[in-house]
Amino acid sequence: MDLHPLNVILSSEGPIVLDWTNAVGGDPIVDVVATWALLASGNVTCSRLQALMVKFGRNVLVRAFMKPFPKAELVSVLSDVVEWKSRDPNISASEVDRMRALL
Repeated sequence: MDLHPLNVILSSEGPIVLDWTNAVGGDPIVDVVATWALLASGNVTCSRLQALMVKFGRNVLVRAFMKPFPKAELVSVLSDVVEWKSRDPNISASEVDRMRALL
């Protein structure tokens, strides 16, 4: 329940998950949807040109990440995940707004 891009690093031996202090067992689809919400809504401070590139890259990344999963199953937990992640004090109001826009 704490899988997101900031908790994964790439090593020469492949991806490594770190920061297990908040990890608990749960529905793997919830982890996928939480990662989707975070990837789709995270703030990136940059210039206008960089923002266009980030938007394009983010869309490509999110689509590729979600492709293997059944969309209906992902959408079925999206509202609950957005509500849960919206209470995270580390997520800004603008990020919450972007997550809610996924609904």
